[in-house]
Amino acid sequence: MRPSRMRHAALLIAGLGCAAEPVPQAMGTVEYTQTDVAAMVPGRLVRIAVEEGAQVRAGDTIAVLAQTGLPQDLEQRRARVAACG
Repeated sequence: MRPSRMRHAALLIAGLGCAAEPVPQAMGTVEYTQTDVAAMVPGRLVRIAVEEGAQVRAGDTIAVLAQTGLPQDLEQRRARVAACG
């Protein structure tokens, strides 16, 4: 092996021996004083489905929105598609 390749191989082996810092792990309760929640669609807030301090999981419904403009918007988009085709 040429000296430059040996140097590269030595650096590679030395790099493999270096471990990244471990990821911190913890168990317990996380408390937030304030959290921003954004809806995926615009609408008017109709009902809040959880009480303050309640435990929620990913995918839980926390609020219900009324999509008042959706039917009109859908009809407008269909009309645009029909006009183009």
